[in-house]
Amino acid sequence: PLILPVVISAQTHEHTALTRNVSASGVLFDMDAPLPIGEDIQFSLRMPGAVLGTPHDILVHCQGRVVRCSMSQSQSQVAATIDDYQFVEQ
Repeated sequence: PLILPVVISAQTHEHTALTRNVSASGVLFDMDAPLPIGEDIQFSLRMPGAVLGTPHDILVHCQGRVVRCSMSQSQSQVAATIDDYQFVEQ
């Protein structure tokens, strides 16, 4: 479990979200609105250095696609794959 703020770019819209869980192959977001399954998305995560074992936080640009959406109380939970990522030097 890793809770980080994130802005998701999907087609022509941007959405704010919080990560709920992050792994090397996917991520689960809490969002105000669902995203269509199969939609391509892009987002950046500022990964804490303590999690990565580095002295500084690292910005990671990710590309993926939505694989599942569900409702949890008043939030949408959106699961997405991470198909490609790049570490950005900090």
